[in-house]
Amino acid sequence: MGINRASEAGVASSLLQYARSKKYKALSFARSFGLIALSVVVLMLIPDKGWSQQSGWTQQGGQSGAHRLYAARAKENPAPPATPTIARAKENPATLATPTIARVKENPATLATPAIEPTSPLGQALASCDSDTAVQETFELPGLKGEVTLDRCYKGHGHLICVFNALIAEAKSLTDTYTPIVDAKYPEFNSVENICQIKPDNLASHTAGAEDFTKRFAMLKSKYETASKCAINVKQAFRDVVLSDMTQPPEILKSMTESIEADVTRVSDVENQTVDLAAKVEAAKKAMKTIEKIHRAMCVKDKTTVIGRAGNADPAGH
Repeated sequence: MGINRASEAGVASSLLQYARSKKYKALSFARSFGLIALSVVVLMLIPDKGWSQQSGWTQQGGQSGAHRLYAARAKENPAPPATPTIARAKENPATLATPTIARVKENPATLATPAIEPTSPLGQALASCDSDTAVQETFELPGLKGEVTLDRCYKGHGHLICVFNALIAEAKSLTDTYTPIVDAKYPEFNSVENICQIKPDNLASHTAGAEDFTKRFAMLKSKYETASKCAINVKQAFRDVVLSDMTQPPEILKSMTESIEADVTRVSDVENQTVDLAAKVEAAKKAMKTIEKIHRAMCVKDKTTVIGRAGNADPAGH
């Protein structure tokens, strides 16, 4: 009996100790969990300003962990740079256009640089200039550090004058030949009666003439730009020329420069007049296309029929 009671007492004591150890562990775990939870709450209440500054960021305090994680990833893996084309497009939207279109926007003359027809009046005049020029590859003038070589396009002052004279003659020919198209004042027609007074043959002749003018003007403009650029390059090269063997080098260089400038000015004045004529011819050409459509739609073929006041109307509306 005593032994059984002692055994029962030992078992009870062991069970009591085991329960106490479990309770201690539970309490320890509860206290640890409570401290962790309290720490998290405290950290959430503390602004992120100090941590952000230590990390080199400029975010405002109070951001969530998700925001910080996103920002960190963005810092590690920044967005890839835009492709060169898109980057250039942001700076200048025009660069998205095709190379040809982009160049045309900068300089419309780059689209049409037609070759001059050898059988045309301008082509024959330019060929004559080349045949009368002595064969010489380059022209050189003394400079401070050796010889100054002029642009290879320059074939002598006589050749330059000959080319400019050919351009001036062509410009005057265009003016004399195609001014009647402008004088017809097609854009100013203001009634169908006036339009119906136009003879279809005259309209067709002026339309063909306007197309011919466009081609000849393109060739003239192309050669003018080339020759003028050559002359300007030569004039700029004179700045590097040093005439140390002459007693009055400044006066000589000034005279040389003024001579080239006078040649360029002379042809430029005529060219400007031709450019003005070209704009008027272009306007007439567009108006003639519209008039032709109106003529077909509204005018009768019977020449004896008079529409409205057409019998007393001024063809040009004046």
